[in-house]
Amino acid sequence: MGWFLTVAAPWKPIHSRLDGDGARVLAADGTTVPLADGQTPVRGSGSAIWLVTTEDLVLTERPWTVRRRDLEQALPYALEEELVDEPGDYALAHAVEGGRIHVAAANRARLQAGYASLRAHGIVPRAIIPDVLCLPREENSWTLLVEGDRAMVRSGDYGGFACRMGNLPFLLARAVEEAEPGPEALTVHGDSGQLPDLPLPVRTGSPEAPPTVLARGVVPPWRLNMVALAATGQVFRPADRRRLVAAATLAVVALGLFLGTRWYEVERLRAHTERLEGAIEAAYREAFPQQSRVVNARLQMEQQLQALRGGGETRGFLSLLHSAKEQLGPANGVSILAMRYSASQLSLSLDVGGLQALDRLKRTLEETAGLEVDVETVEKTGDGVRVALRLAEGQS
Repeated sequence: MGWFLTVAAPWKPIHSRLDGDGARVLAADGTTVPLADGQTPVRGSGSAIWLVTTEDLVLTERPWTVRRRDLEQALPYALEEELVDEPGDYALAHAVEGGRIHVAAANRARLQAGYASLRAHGIVPRAIIPDVLCLPREENSWTLLVEGDRAMVRSGDYGGFACRMGNLPFLLARAVEEAEPGPEALTVHGDSGQLPDLPLPVRTGSPEAPPTVLARGVVPPWRLNMVALAATGQVFRPADRRRLVAAATLAVVALGLFLGTRWYEVERLRAHTERLEGAIEAAYREAFPQQSRVVNARLQMEQQLQALRGGGETRGFLSLLHSAKEQLGPANGVSILAMRYSASQLSLSLDVGGLQALDRLKRTLEETAGLEVDVETVEKTGDGVRVALRLAEGQS
């Protein structure tokens, strides 16, 4: 429910739900008329001020030490437990004062729908503020405004809540318990004839009608003003779009760097493999100059060595390397960084795609290649792991 209030002050308050539903026009004598479609109630000089029902908002405060430039990004997620919807669905108005941050959170889609509804009636609000912050303030006292079954409590410059009368004793007791310092009394305005038992001493305030009490409190400064959040007319503000464009640009740059690095590593490994194959072939030709046709230098060298030894099972560096070669290389996501052969064992330094990939590599070398594999060290590096393996011929 809501009202449009026409008063003698230069500020013309509009009181409605967050989405603009139930707006009414209030005449100077306190009578109300529902705001009809196509009606333009703002006449003459002055500016419209939209008072949003506090039940549709989240008013909260807490200690705050974050730098102001990081505040807009961090604030929605700092309040996540108090918000019903996703943090990104809210428009947040805030004020930092005395080491504490005071916040009014409104569902952005509903806020913008209400703003569009008012504009359709020819109303362009100069400010959008929680209605409870228009209640009068007294030193050491909180303010209660009662209208029918609705109760509004202002607990500070930026704080307050609204509820049904049946819930007032519980919510007021809880608020008083959490307040530092707590109030000494409660000043009551409006329909105060039948109040429930309350946890504070009660003082009698103004006998004026509740809309008149609200209207009289619509004066600058506008605390927790949300007008800049509603006037965008879109879910994402320009600052949001700039951040998204910047994030997308960084993602493209990062992907380009990643792909470029991977391509460089593959080319470097391919060149290293070609140099190794060339060195093996050169060694084979030097050791066996009578062999003019070289198809597979490593295999032919093993066969020649086996023949020189008089047959039997081949052992040594080439045998280990030949047994493991099918599992090593870029095709299997394995990069060879270094290798060393000593005492019938081949030590390898490898980059592997992760711990699961390392486990598959070890199992395959043992079960398929018939090797004994010892994992000496494992080090996390970026998206993969760097591992030191020691290979030896398996026991037959």
